[in-house]
Amino acid sequence: MSTPNRKISFYLKPAHSRADQLADEMLDALPVKARGNASRAAMLAGMALMRQDPRLPHLIAELFDENTTISQIRHLISSIFPDDTTAVVAALRQLTTATTKPDPTAAKESAPATDEPADNAAVARRNAGNLFPT
Repeated sequence: MSTPNRKISFYLKPAHSRADQLADEMLDALPVKARGNASRAAMLAGMALMRQDPRLPHLIAELFDENTTISQIRHLISSIFPDDTTAVVAALRQLTTATTKPDPTAAKESAPATDEPADNAAVARRNAGNLFPT
């Protein structure tokens, strides 16, 4: 007996978060026929990370902005799995060679520190940012 196809749908909220806005822009840049495959691949990649540790996709999603580097993602993963990163680092190195390198001259602007973050997303972004040395 075969398993029927399952339709998955969700909303991106570009006005709500920068990560959603970037994902929306990336999908718009793809040909219409490639969007479904890209969305499916992104979701499956997130589920693979979630199987390893349920926090990973959420942390990476909060970290995601136009300045996110593969080194930051490696550091995040190694902070969760400090003793077992060999396979993950090898896979991320393959991704690094397959993608274009970010412009090294582009400086990352840091948000001014505030005592009271506006919402939980801001707290998560701040905490994720604290994982990485500047």
